[in-house]
Amino acid sequence: MRKYLRYDYKAYLLCLVTAACFWVLNAMGGEYAADILYPVHFVPDSTSSPIEKGSKVSVAFNASGTGWELLKRSLFFRFSPAEIPLSSVKGAHIVPTSRLLGYLIPNLGKLKINHLITDSIEVESKVILQKKVFLSLNTEKLKLQPPYRISSKIYLEPDYITVHGPSADIMAMPDTLELTIKNKILKAVDTLLDLKSIISHKLEVDFHEAHLLFDVAPFGKREKIIQTTLIGFPDSLQQVLSKTEFKVEYFVQEEYFEIEKKAKYKIILDYNMIDNKTQTLVPVLLDFPDYIRDYTITPAVFSLKHAK
Repeated sequence: MRKYLRYDYKAYLLCLVTAACFWVLNAMGGEYAADILYPVHFVPDSTSSPIEKGSKVSVAFNASGTGWELLKRSLFFRFSPAEIPLSSVKGAHIVPTSRLLGYLIPNLGKLKINHLITDSIEVESKVILQKKVFLSLNTEKLKLQPPYRISSKIYLEPDYITVHGPSADIMAMPDTLELTIKNKILKAVDTLLDLKSIISHKLEVDFHEAHLLFDVAPFGKREKIIQTTLIGFPDSLQQVLSKTEFKVEYFVQEEYFEIEKKAKYKIILDYNMIDNKTQTLVPVLLDFPDYIRDYTITPAVFSLKHAK
């Protein structure tokens, strides 16, 4: 009867794995060469301008060393970036890579640089500025549906933001940033306005949203004829102008219609405020309640030439 040999496959597999590991370990101990990409960070130091910001680049070179050293640099273990003071390049825009070897070699361990692949690198040192930008609500662009108007004080928080970034982008920022709401307004507003969408992504800002709050209410149009009050006029003009009248058109919050009928308004002409060149005065409305909006006075400018 023929006998068959029985193999222990587990032992066979273990021997195979052991041999492979031995071969890999032996091979990794040999000398090899490979291209390495090394990160370099240019950073401000005590002698740099406080408004300078460094840049990040990479240097390529060919290096030789054991397989283990090269494996560590190319797989899981990366180089810690070489931090190079901006003052060491003395404001140069293009720097030969050979000038930076003194900062690279201490971090290479047992690797040896054979030759440089990157001949030179570009150093970007940006001037960073800071600016205070005020926030305001552009009420003219609000889509208030008639007869609605703003009926309260406008609350906007914060009222200014601080931005900093590259000088060109900072200089392009206005002193006041006007905010608005795109949607139609039919009720009180209590919302957060996104600032990131209207500010350059190159700039850093201390607030990314602004809180806007105000009430709205229906208003109706009214008008009155008001006799002027004269201040500081010579007696000769007092008699001539004593019955001067102005028409005032304005909007009243609907819930105050009845109260507004009893309101007393005063328009003054102050002779001390005369424009001597044109001999004109601007009428001023006083003592108007806070529930009226958008008043106009006709005529807007009063000429004394026609009164003499």
